[in-house]
Amino acid sequence: WSSDVCSSDLTFGHHPWTVQELVGGVHTGAVRLPDIQRPFVWPNAKVRDLFDSMFRGYPVGELMFWANKKPGHDNVIGTDEKTQEASMQVVDGQQRLTSLYAVMKGLEVWREDYSRERISIAFNPLTERFEVPTPIVKRSPEWIADIEPVFADPIRARSEYLTRLRAVPERDVDSDTEMDVERAINRLYQLQNYLFQVVQIKEDLGREVVADIFVRI
Repeated sequence: WSSDVCSSDLTFGHHPWTVQELVGGVHTGAVRLPDIQRPFVWPNAKVRDLFDSMFRGYPVGELMFWANKKPGHDNVIGTDEKTQEASMQVVDGQQRLTSLYAVMKGLEVWREDYSRERISIAFNPLTERFEVPTPIVKRSPEWIADIEPVFADPIRARSEYLTRLRAVPERDVDSDTEMDVERAINRLYQLQNYLFQVVQIKEDLGREVVADIFVRI
């Protein structure tokens, strides 16, 4: 694109968004996809890697939104009903945003074959590992087979996890173990405060230019 477009402070702004703000925007419908994008989500292994990277404090890239409030020409993320009109459209970062939304809200999203799926990611507070849940992981008391309840109510999630762990005859759950579990679950819950840098394209930029930016990205 032309140099005056990419260098103008009047065209782009840079704003930090927390994960909680991003997921909330998707949930209400304020953050949507432009109709040039299709609402597909990554394979589950890549979703797992995203949460693992965030948990470890690794950079996971910035997002790009278009501050477009005009109705039409957009697609919602997810299969649930939305309560707000669009105020932002996702130009870059759709896969990351859809993954966060799907896991943290526990709601279905669209796959590439247009099937609907609810994505679960498992977490082991003792080893601080993430996994795509398998039958073995789901049966193991050492794993939280689905991390969505942690974001809904971390205190209840911790209590239920420790209850399962104490029920294992050979497992000694001492005070140090309880503290380690509490720290790990709280650290997972705090991912809601993880900051994404968002490049925001101003509303007055035309659709053709935004489409060109999308294609180039």
